[in-house]
Amino acid sequence: MKRPHVICHMMTSLDGKIIGDYMDTEEAKSLFLKYVEIQESYNPKAWMCGRVTMEESFAFGEKLEFNEGITLSVPRTDFIADAHAKRYVIAVDPKGKLRWTQSTVPTSFQLKVESHIVVVLTEVVPDDYLIYLQELGISYFFGGKEQLDLHEVLRKINTLLGAEEMMLDGGAYLNGTFLNEGLVDELSLVITPAADGDTSTPALFAKPDSLVKQPAARFVLREVQKLESNGIYLNYTINR
Repeated sequence: MKRPHVICHMMTSLDGKIIGDYMDTEEAKSLFLKYVEIQESYNPKAWMCGRVTMEESFAFGEKLEFNEGITLSVPRTDFIADAHAKRYVIAVDPKGKLRWTQSTVPTSFQLKVESHIVVVLTEVVPDDYLIYLQELGISYFFGGKEQLDLHEVLRKINTLLGAEEMMLDGGAYLNGTFLNEGLVDELSLVITPAADGDTSTPALFAKPDSLVKQPAARFVLREVQKLESNGIYLNYTINR
């Protein structure tokens, strides 16, 4: 199956957390600029975030009520509103919960270029939600009937959007699902010299309980850099 090369690019604390109090430190604020600079150096055509990240950062529309009855009067066919966008942001939203106000968001790695929104759905999404996306000019495609098949999702990102590389900026469970499915090809990691020991905050990877656990992923170190503010940059490829 032809699919994009998947780069998981993240910033963590020394104890492997992707969010937490450590992000308020001067070191983390400084290293976040380096994190964005590294994103810019990749410059992939597509980048992906999960529903929670999108809700916190980009989807600020009012809460709307959609008919939960699935009538299937709207065909479950993929809808690409902008087939020639320079950048695509892939929002993983299986049941159609995000409330958008426009069809683009500022891209995190090149702020002068807008990223066209593409929503990944399952076929259980309400008809009203599909009409809502179409009226906003937001693209969407289906990644499964009731559950997402990430292999199919990546295949469509390649064939429908023409993306040869995709940057994964997920939450712990999205990252963990990709890792568990053997779909992470490269890990790009900025480590902040801080830790808070909070066990309630998510780590870099977390496997959803619904998935069958696969053997531990193994990585091959490709690059190490000492960064400003006592940070470290690590780049790994997956050991197949």
